[in-house]
Parts: sequence; structure tokens; C-alpha cells
Amino acid sequence: LVSLHEEMVAGVRPALLVLLAAVAFVLLIASANVANLLLARGAARQRELAVRSAIGAGRGRLVRQLLTESIVLGVAGGALGLLVAWWLIGLLPSVSPGSIPRIAEVSLDLRVLAFTLGLSILTGLIFGLVPALHTLRLDVIRAINEGGAASMGGLRPVRGNRSRAALVVVEVALALVLLVGAGLLLNSFVRLIRTDPGYDPSNVLTAQINLPRTKYPTPETQSVFFDSALERIAAIPGVESAGVTNLLPLTRGNITLSFAVEGQPPPGPDDVPPNASLQIVSPRFLDALGIPLKEGRSLGDQDRAGTTRVVVVNQALAKSFFDGSPVGRRLNDFLGGENWEIVGVAGDVRAAGLDSEPQPEAYVSYRQIPQMAPFAFGGFGASLVVRARGDPLALVAPIRREILAVDPELPLDQVMTMDARVSASVAEPRFYAALIGAFAALAFALAVVGIYGVLSYTVSQRHREIGVRMALGAQRPDILRLVLRQGLLLIVVGLTLGLVGSFGVTRFLETMLFGVTPTDPLTFAGVPLLLLAAALAACYLPARRATKVDPIQALRYE
Repeated sequence: LVSLHEEMVAGVRPALLVLLAAVAFVLLIASANVANLLLARGAARQRELAVRSAIGAGRGRLVRQLLTESIVLGVAGGALGLLVAWWLIGLLPSVSPGSIPRIAEVSLDLRVLAFTLGLSILTGLIFGLVPALHTLRLDVIRAINEGGAASMGGLRPVRGNRSRAALVVVEVALALVLLVGAGLLLNSFVRLIRTDPGYDPSNVLTAQINLPRTKYPTPETQSVFFDSALERIAAIPGVESAGVTNLLPLTRGNITLSFAVEGQPPPGPDDVPPNASLQIVSPRFLDALGIPLKEGRSLGDQDRAGTTRVVVVNQALAKSFFDGSPVGRRLNDFLGGENWEIVGVAGDVRAAGLDSEPQPEAYVSYRQIPQMAPFAFGGFGASLVVRARGDPLALVAPIRREILAVDPELPLDQVMTMDARVSASVAEPRFYAALIGAFAALAFALAVVGIYGVLSYTVSQRHREIGVRMALGAQRPDILRLVLRQGLLLIVVGLTLGLVGSFGVTRFLETMLFGVTPTDPLTFAGVPLLLLAAALAACYLPARRATKVDPIQALRYE
């Protein structure tokens, strides 16, 4: 027993929590970037702050001023984010999969507005606090005499600017965790869509036919309708084959029946008997859907009421209950206690979804089970399957015309291609992979920009030091290595922490992955190398600019 709430949200809760964590990571990376900018701005304003302090402003007042500025920045960013969110929410129902419950009811209500305001203020406070606390260590006399900005020096983790270095490390680590998670989901999605479903969905049109019981009350009337409709549809130019079934792949629900295996002892009272999903189909259904026949023959027009009852089983049933070839053997006590001869073995179909394993299935002709036809076709309806030689959608109008020729009051429902059905079945993993991929790309860009910004600012603050080094004989490659080495140290520390975090975080993605482990070696090797290459490129530009410093101009300027 489960609650209705649990039934509705259990399938999507893990994915939505992962998305929430991705949003939090992006917020932290963006906030770290803002904090770094505020630190750099605070360094450039040290002379201003020193003058304010010299003429009577207390340290508390200076801290309040800097915190106010960061809070205003955070609230302004939150307001802009709300505007973007309001625009995106309008698009959400059209791009999200239908499996997310109540997605159309999502709106910007007072709770969201209060949460956004509170988060914006909290973010401004926390990440404005780091630069504000730096003013508490302000040396007023030195800052006024030296101009403040030039006294900050480089990114030495042991002395000076440790906060900026720590923020860069945090950015790289968080970005790596997001990128690894996105890489796993994208890899999983690619494997999912490349999975062989067991049938050929290309050039296949499907539609639902619901026969009203008041008009088609008996098995004979239903069989007459389907015989006539399939004959007319097969004669349409461009139709390669046509068939019907009680249950298409990727459709919820099935009919499961038990049986006894010929030549094997019957199961005991406490044993679970062999069972299979019953597929009630027409002749040529396997051809229409593109399910390969592995052995024996398919169901044909000769398999009618009064003839030997025959069944085609899939490979999963054959391997599970038979040693060797099952063709010629029987399923006993099947479909009302009758014995059914196995005449063929069809390929396995992933009926429940591309991420599901094939289950035992048995295909029987609707012409041989009149006692089941009302239950199968009258209860669930029948699915029409038509394979076209070209564009299947071009056959919609001719098929409707032929159906109406048989019954002028019978509509076609849920007309769509099999390719569209397959695409809809992977809409949820595609949606989550796209969202987390977008967040990871944003985090990647923010981290690279943050590295570039910090190193660029550091180079601008070290003109005098670089000028002195070059005046004393340092060559341009030496300067290049100096700056790259400092940036690389931060990147390597961030990547190391990010890898450790990724091993712990990605296990929460396990339920969302297909064919990929949460510790996939390819992802854990490729993503850090990608981030390392991009980060080194971001380091190279400031480092290259540092090599162009003119020692005379740098020393003269100072």
C-alpha cells in the first residue's frame, strides 16, 4: 500500500532533487565569481576605504557599506532571474515530458517570490562578507601611501589573496561535479537511444481503434471488421504490410497468462507457474512492426478457428522454459486450458521501454481465440500498425478513408508514427539530460571566466613585480611559466576536490542511468581533461599578456 502522493511523485522525485542540486551548484559558482569580483574591486578601492577610515568612518560602517552594495547586487540579480523564470515557465509545459505530475500548475506565487528574495539577500550577505571582512585588516597608512591596488600582489595561496584562490578552487570543483553528472546522463541517454528495441520503428504508422461493444458485441463481428479493414488498408498504394495488436510496445499494461511446458512436470502448489505476456495479433503483424522471425514460421491466414492452435513465442520465452529449439513443442494449459503448438520464434522486444529487459511473450492470432477477442479488443481497443514504403504520415488520409468505408462512424485515435512513440518514451531522460547539460555548460563557462578574470586581474596587479623580474634577466618563457604555474596549481587542486566530490555525488544518479555506472571511467577521465584544457586556455591569455610587460614602463609607472 502506498499513498497517492507517493504514487505520483516517486518516479520523478530523485530527478527533481538532482536538478535542484544542479541549480544550487550553478548559484554557488556564480556567487563565487561575484565574490571574486568584489574582492578585486575592494582591492582597487583600498585607497578610497583608507581615506574614509582616516576621516572618521569606523570599520563597522565600512563593512555595512560593502555588504549593502553586495545585497543590492544580489537582489537586482534575483529580480532579473525572476523575469527570466517568468518567461521560461511559459515554455515549460511544451518542452517537459508529460510524466512530471502537475507541471502545468507551476507558477511564480508568493512562496517563490519570498524564497527568491530571501535567497538573493542571503547570497549577497554571504558572498559580500568575504570582501567586507578584508577591510577589517586594512592598513590605513600603507594603503594611502601605496595606492592600495598595487599592494595586493599575486595569487599566492600562503600569503595574500587566499580568499580569491580558494574561490577559484571552489568554482573548479563544483563545475567538475556538474560536468561529470551531465556527462554521465548524456552518455546514458546516447546509449538508451542507440538500444535496439527489437523492432524497426522507421516508416511505421500506428493508430488506435476502439470498437464499441454495442455495435461489435461478438467475436465474430470484431473479426469481420478487422479482416475487412486490414484487407482494404493493405491494398492502399505505398503500404508494405498492415496488422493489428491488442498492445503496442511502449504501452502500459498487458495480459499475462500462465502455462505448462510440454515434457516438464507441472509446478507445485507453492511454485510460480511459467507465464508470458499475451499478444493477440493479426497475420503479418510481425512484418508490419519489423519484428524479426528467428526460427520457424509466422502466423498466417491459414491459422483460423477450427485449425490447430498455434503460437509464436519470443526468444526470452524460448530460452527461459525450453532446452534447444521450442518449434514443434507445446504450451499446455494455455488460454483456457488448451494446448498450443509453437510454430515460430520471434525476436525479443523491449515492450515496456528501451531501458527494460525483454520478457516472455506469446503471439496468437485473433482468428483462433474468439473467446478472448471481446476482452482483448473490446476492453483495451486494438492498435493498427502499418508499414509504409515512404513517409507513413502520407497514409493517414487514405487509411481513415478505408476505415470509414468499413464503418462510417468509427474514428482513428492516437495517430502517430512509431518513431514518435519511441521518441516520446525517452522524453523524460532527454529532458533531464538537457537541463543538467545546460546547467553544466553554464557552470563550465562561469568557472572558465572566473579563472580568466582572477588571473587577468592578478597580472594587472603584478606589473611592477613582472617588470622587476624582466629587468633582472627573466625571459618571456619564464614569465609565462610563472603565471601558468600559479593558475595550474589552483586548477589541479580544484579538479582533485571535484573528482572526490563527484565519486560521492554521482551515486545519487544511479536510478537515472542506463548502461552506465555512476563511476564510468570514460566520463571521469574525459571530463576533467576537458575542463583542464579550457582552464589552461583561460590561464594562457593573461599569462601571454604578462610576457608583453615593458620593464621600463612598468617601473616608471610605479
